[in-house]
Amino acid sequence: MATWGERTTEELLRRGDTELRRLRVPLGTVPEVWAFVSDGRRPASRGFLWFVTVTNVLLGAALAAGSAWALAEGDGTGWAAGVATGLAWVAVGVGVGVLHLRPPGPADGARVEVATVQDRPAVVLPLAGTVPWFQASGTTAVAAALVTAAVAARGSGGAVLLWLAALPVLVCVPDLWLRVRHGGRLVLSREGLHLHTGDGAGTLAWDDVADVRLVDAGRHVDLVVQARPDAPSWRWDRRRGLLPRTPRRPGLAVPLPLLDVRPSVLVRSLERWARHPGMRAELEDDRGRYRLAEGTPSAPR
Repeated sequence: MATWGERTTEELLRRGDTELRRLRVPLGTVPEVWAFVSDGRRPASRGFLWFVTVTNVLLGAALAAGSAWALAEGDGTGWAAGVATGLAWVAVGVGVGVLHLRPPGPADGARVEVATVQDRPAVVLPLAGTVPWFQASGTTAVAAALVTAAVAARGSGGAVLLWLAALPVLVCVPDLWLRVRHGGRLVLSREGLHLHTGDGAGTLAWDDVADVRLVDAGRHVDLVVQARPDAPSWRWDRRRGLLPRTPRRPGLAVPLPLLDVRPSVLVRSLERWARHPGMRAELEDDRGRYRLAEGTPSAPR
């Protein structure tokens, strides 16, 4: 039996389009924890996520409120670190809840558009910026809390440890906000696919596509367009910075939660354009956009 991360595209599609576009935390009840230990891919239950969210928000709020009361009573400026840490705790807790408990947005293709890219018409699928924004905001909150605590603990041995913990987080903050600023999009033209993300930009011609499949990455499901071995058109330009990653294999990968189209329709459409060159003309007008939004082409306007 295939493990959670090795399920085929057909097995993954049976989960349904809504589930495929959901962000998950790979932990949960006792059976889910056991499954996580065995193959690292089982999602947490909604009950567990609510418990984690509410618990962290309450603990953070209690720490912030208690520290603020002590600070107001004049018990020392060191309590300012408790206020900052508590507020950061609340912010991270709320972020986890918003990211993982809210239902995926409508997969109606409303953000898909036909635009001119490099002087050629193409169908453009913008990537949602919600996840990068929460990552940047949460990291910034943690960095601010650590710096506040380190300043409050000045002159003690604990201050050194706090600065050692804060510096790596501080270094990551600018790079994470650059991801938010850069945004991302998947461009489908008659010639091929072009992917722009916070990690870099990649290109692959339709004739060099070997496979279109879904891969369960644990926290989310990826749409992967695999390139043929030694594909001459495949190119990946890694963005400068500390955090950008380079694909392990030639190809393009997009997390499904970042797209507002139905995964089943997207997979079938990409396979059709890769296998049938004559149908790629749809990508030069509204037919391509309509196929991704509705699953069938319409006459160009």
